[in-house]
Amino acid sequence: MYICDVYQSSLKFYCQRFSNNATPIFTDQELLTVYLFCGAYQRYF
Repeated sequence: MYICDVYQSSLKFYCQRFSNNATPIFTDQELLTVYLFCGAYQRYF
């Protein structure tokens, strides 16, 4: 998946989730995918 590839190659060095949860239910890639999908669906982008 494109978002996962971009996250692994560069984004993981620039963004970090600040949470005290050691085992999150969603990965950062999944959260980014949902964020972009909702933004595109609501025409924010």
